Amino acid sequence: MELRRVKILLIPNKEQEQFFYDSAYYSQMIYNIAIDQCRYNTSGKLFLSKYELMNIAGEVRREFEGFEKIPVYTLRTSVGNLHQAYMNMTHGMAGHPRYKHFERSRKSFGVCVSCDYFNKNTSLVLKEHSVKVPGLPDLVRAKHCHWLTSKKTDKELLWLKMYDAHIYHDNKYWFLSVAVETEITPEALTDEIIGVSIGINGIYTSNGTSELVINTQQIGVLERRKKILQQEIQRKYEQNKGIKSDSIKREERKLKKVERRLCNMRNSSIHKAVNDIVRQMPSLVMLEDKSRVKNCNLAKPVREQFYSIHRLLVEKAHNYTIEVGIVARTFPSREMCSTCGCIRNDLTQSDTVYKCDDCGLEIDIDYNTALNLKNCTEYKGV
Repeated sequence: MELRRVKILLIPNKEQEQFFYDSAYYSQMIYNIAIDQCRYNTSGKLFLSKYELMNIAGEVRREFEGFEKIPVYTLRTSVGNLHQAYMNMTHGMAGHPRYKHFERSRKSFGVCVSCDYFNKNTSLVLKEHSVKVPGLPDLVRAKHCHWLTSKKTDKELLWLKMYDAHIYHDNKYWFLSVAVETEITPEALTDEIIGVSIGINGIYTSNGTSELVINTQQIGVLERRKKILQQEIQRKYEQNKGIKSDSIKREERKLKKVERRLCNMRNSSIHKAVNDIVRQMPSLVMLEDKSRVKNCNLAKPVREQFYSIHRLLVEKAHNYTIEVGIVARTFPSREMCSTCGCIRNDLTQSDTVYKCDDCGLEIDIDYNTALNLKNCTEYKGV
């Protein structure tokens, strides 16, 4: 059994949307309160335990006004996320948790999911055209966006095993994100090995079947529009001496919609390119190490998209039981000639064509990198 993330579009009425905003607001408030409790605790520990954080959520819900109308599971999920953030900090995976700002951070909150099929009154329930959200008396209209849930009846949806449900706002719509347990049957794989290079211009494969251009003309137009809006907001803040006026709020709403559209366009193009690679059913996909993104000389689109492309490709390859190999950062995949093995040490980040002085090979440098990744025999699995 595997877990697949499912996204469902919610269409709430005004009362339900207000409940969503309140839940997201108080979830972020309890997150900030828990950070203060961890910073100023007298026990001498770096942060409180998960059990102590859960008790703080219960005490705040009983003492402060406004928190009582939010389900306790939502508040406990928020402090649980804080505990996970502190654990990531201790393992060196992230810095110290920061305070959340309601207008700047993504509005999201956890939803109770119960595995007890005979007690669905206080937990999330999926239906064919609606969703039962804990804390709301009425059903919320919904539209299924994933094949795992869109082709099931109400009875089949009732018996689905769900985990880690969250409701979030993407600056325009409300979505329900939930992990669903499903069976993935192994596919018949070919003997092909594909090397994948994430270059300055996009994704290149060793067989030349997939190419993703990150810097499209439409994305460039939106990037310029985003920069103009940011400058306009900054100018108005300086004129109003830091006071947020109605015109600034309108400009910020426009900026959020532009950022949302940019994110959706990039994610859509990345998904299409990754699907083209995975649907070829290779036996092995070779990737570069993620530490390559630490190079500050890489182009900005590569730095922004490297982790998302890498993570998505590994995830979808595992869904199809495809092996993924990670080549070490010390391997000269970019400097080596894919034909004779000669290594050039005079390449710069602006070079787009690889010219070999020994064999006379002239090839696109990202395609040459993909071929070298394919031929590499030393790698580690993921």
